[in-house]
Amino acid sequence: MASSDWPGLVDPSELIGFPGAPFPANTVNAATAQIRRICGWHIAPVITETLVLDHDGSGVLHLPSLMVLDVVSVRDLTGRTPRELSGWRWSGDGMIEGHFPRGFRSVEVVVEHGYESCPDDLLPVVASRTQRRAMQESLGSRSVSYSVDGDRAVESTLDSYMLGPRP
Repeated sequence: MASSDWPGLVDPSELIGFPGAPFPANTVNAATAQIRRICGWHIAPVITETLVLDHDGSGVLHLPSLMVLDVVSVRDLTGRTPRELSGWRWSGDGMIEGHFPRGFRSVEVVVEHGYESCPDDLLPVVASRTQRRAMQESLGSRSVSYSVDGDRAVESTLDSYMLGPRP
């Protein structure tokens, strides 16, 4: 599934009550696309996705997800015909342990992952990134600048949804 095919992270109606609401759907979609790009995965809702991954030959394969609900299949793509792999086990935070072929685009994983809906602590981040902010405003002899980054405390919530460094 291409990232453009992912269902929305949040519906604009979920942001009612946040400063600046109601928000147009296109700005909410742009903010969630930005959040997903920063975090490195779709976050929500739950989707089944086929991933084709590079692998370094170690015993651990890292998935681009922090909420794995099921690993449906794992296949070796290095031969003429994809071959089903067995003997692996997975963790909910996106790792699969087993024996995998080394190489670029060498492993295919069908995975069900994501949160059922946008986590509540991300809603203020989406709202913050959706708000229209003036970069600079002049009122007579007074000038005020606003940040386009949003509230740093709110934005730090993204840290817990970001994929960490991968080998």
